[in-house]
Amino acid sequence: MAHRDSMARGPGTVQQHKERIKAAAKGTHAPQYKPSAAASNGFMAAASAAAAASASAAVAAKAAATPMSDIVVVPDSATRTEFVRFRGSTHFRERLLCATLAQRAIRIDDIRAMDERPGLRNFETSFLRLLDKVTNGSKIKINSTGTVLKYTPGVIEGGHILGVSHDCDTGRGIGYYLEPLLKLALFTKRALTITLTGVTNDPTDPSVDVIRMVTTGVIRQFGGDEPLDIDVQIKKRGPAPIGGGEVVVRVPQVKALRPISLMDAGRVKRVRGVAWTSGKVPAGLVNGLIDGAKGTLLSLLPDVHIYTDHAKGKQAGPSPGWGMTLVAESTSGVLLSSEVVASETLMGRNSGGGDVELRDIGAKAAALLLEEIAQGGVVDSAHQSTLLLLMILCPEDVSRARIGPLTPYAVESLRLYRELFGVQFKLTPDQPQPGEEDGQTEDGTEINPTRTIVAKCLGVGYKNIARRIA
Repeated sequence: MAHRDSMARGPGTVQQHKERIKAAAKGTHAPQYKPSAAASNGFMAAASAAAAASASAAVAAKAAATPMSDIVVVPDSATRTEFVRFRGSTHFRERLLCATLAQRAIRIDDIRAMDERPGLRNFETSFLRLLDKVTNGSKIKINSTGTVLKYTPGVIEGGHILGVSHDCDTGRGIGYYLEPLLKLALFTKRALTITLTGVTNDPTDPSVDVIRMVTTGVIRQFGGDEPLDIDVQIKKRGPAPIGGGEVVVRVPQVKALRPISLMDAGRVKRVRGVAWTSGKVPAGLVNGLIDGAKGTLLSLLPDVHIYTDHAKGKQAGPSPGWGMTLVAESTSGVLLSSEVVASETLMGRNSGGGDVELRDIGAKAAALLLEEIAQGGVVDSAHQSTLLLLMILCPEDVSRARIGPLTPYAVESLRLYRELFGVQFKLTPDQPQPGEEDGQTEDGTEINPTRTIVAKCLGVGYKNIARRIA
């Protein structure tokens, strides 16, 4: 009623409305009309109400059209920025990484909203600060409770002449920060040199040893004519929980990745590994780990070498620790890994030296490696999402790879990649390779030695347009 009353009070409103109708019929323009203040306020109020109702209806309709989905595209009312909305704290790193690469603004709601300690954790805010250091113009907004995050990515800047340093929160290992950083650093404006301090080895995240020995090898396969010589140096080893480690990383720029066809996992020709100790841990403690691992692996192939690394004094953090990383290399250049890192319980029970239990732990590390080999993929289960994302970032050509059974993390990553990049993979069960047998047992149970699948996708043609030519 307020809108209709304001129209009635506007001088000449009815007459000018008739003139506009006549002008439209004749194909001419009606005299310009400047409404009164009252009429203007009425029109603005009505327009705002109509726009709000239309926006609410659009969001509701989209939510109804996509049931059971936690991803919605909504415009921000203040800045008119279109946000891709997520819920929950899962895949936090991957969401921010993909948003930065795809240059899509995202909003994450209900971050541990029902938890006793709601909101972002310290290691997540530390990752946000790392993103802010290697980008230029990123906008990060967090509400007072930490349960809502708005992230608008900026330009991927990279390093500076003197490099970048970042103190990683000890709630997670350096691998938590370094794993997504390596993918992002390929497309920086400047080549990245960064020093990360924190926990180098913990039972939760991939260790710096795995990233140095395996992750860099997976990325290197996408280099083509441009060699991707990623350098990861462990200057100081710092196990959990206190950390104190230091890692220097150098990542070259690339103009674009190259499409890949990784279909041959090959046969394992050698196994390399590193057994390490840090702090006040007897150097001979890892001998039990090495004996247990070699006892399993040497029965299958002769070329097994596990080196030792004893960090003491200034080369070690304040926390004692020990562990072992194993890497299998195949005839086709495939790298597969497994590792064990001492927990606090194991530290207390084995502080005096190697014993039968340490050999069992070494044998367990070898068994984990054999499981990865048996899956038949060109990457191990921990690197599936890395491989799939790099395939998406390739030029507009088909890339394909043979991988083992998808992990739950990789499945969620595929959904995220489809939402932010618009790329959908074609996944087909792989045919048995030469020397493998596939069939059924007498009771009808299917036999598939590897259960591998072939993943294919068309790259988005991602290019580093900000790259500086020296």
